[in-house]
Amino acid sequence: MSSRVKILTKEELAIARQNAIPAVDHVIDLLLRSGPRGIVEFLTVIRKECEKEKTSTSHSSQYEHINPEGLKDVFKQCGVLLSAEEYHTLFVAYGDPVGFVMLDPLLADVNPSINLRAAQVRTLRGVFPAAVSVSESPDGTTVEKLPPVTLNSVLDLLSSLLAPSAEDTEGVTENNCSAALQSVYEEAAVIFTMENYPQEQVPALDVLSFLAAFLSLLPNQTGGPDAVKMILQRLQSSAPLVQASTAAKGANQPGATAGLSCMTHTGVRTERKFDTYRTNDRRDEWLRGRDEQDARPQYQKHVVGYGGHLPEYRYHFGRTFHVIEEDLPALTKPKEQKEAIPPDAFGKPIELKYSRQSEHHHKFA
Repeated sequence: MSSRVKILTKEELAIARQNAIPAVDHVIDLLLRSGPRGIVEFLTVIRKECEKEKTSTSHSSQYEHINPEGLKDVFKQCGVLLSAEEYHTLFVAYGDPVGFVMLDPLLADVNPSINLRAAQVRTLRGVFPAAVSVSESPDGTTVEKLPPVTLNSVLDLLSSLLAPSAEDTEGVTENNCSAALQSVYEEAAVIFTMENYPQEQVPALDVLSFLAAFLSLLPNQTGGPDAVKMILQRLQSSAPLVQASTAAKGANQPGATAGLSCMTHTGVRTERKFDTYRTNDRRDEWLRGRDEQDARPQYQKHVVGYGGHLPEYRYHFGRTFHVIEEDLPALTKPKEQKEAIPPDAFGKPIELKYSRQSEHHHKFA
């Protein structure tokens, strides 16, 4: 794949985003087939992939980006199988001049809130705290970055939104929407847990996508339209979510493991990779190419003065194939000076005589 990417103008980028709308709708449809849990799992997996690329690459950028091959892996893990044309459309619409995919505009479009009305989106947005930063993408659209919220405030909000009303519990209403609310509450209880968010900080995009997902899916269920109206009414009067503190919790706080070890680990564990690769992730090979170390200095540093053949077998079998340190004693041992061989050591010497037969044999020998 060529690493050269055409830089699009504002007009070309807007046209590319318009052309990518069917592919984006297809992605949202495939994610929502597993319910609101599908979109939250997608955000979790893509966040882990970005963290993996941040640790494996040394360069830093001003915006969040993801490797196109990593984005394909994320889609495969979430059950989203796209065609080559759809991938190409997404990469052109959301790619940067280097060849990566810009994450903020992609996640802003791959959001179930595009299926909602503008009034419903404004009602949803009113629950969240003010945006940390508002950036403008190259096509001119503004992208808000919301701060993370606490897990307890998310659970309180969902319990107040999804609690059945008094009339509904008594079965007075014609369309009983308690079943629809109960199904959403069960999914929320599985997603927003301490196992999934151990720091008790939930990204606001996860909560917003979850609320928008079940608001777009509820009208298709029995009693769903009434449940949507009830939830929107409760959203207008509900307390806003609490912004989580930016300071991360210390790793050595007193807890269940306090006093078990006297060592304080402050280092970062680096995954071991092949010697022929850099610290970059191996999926960046399509962009940067494989950077292998030359074999000659590796081989010559063991034996002084050796300038022989290049050991190609080391590329194929690895560095542990025929380690030359084992042969160093034999190579550095001085040769024994042997005595001169006497002329009659191997019997009586042969006296060579000329003949036509011996000349013939000498020519064809």
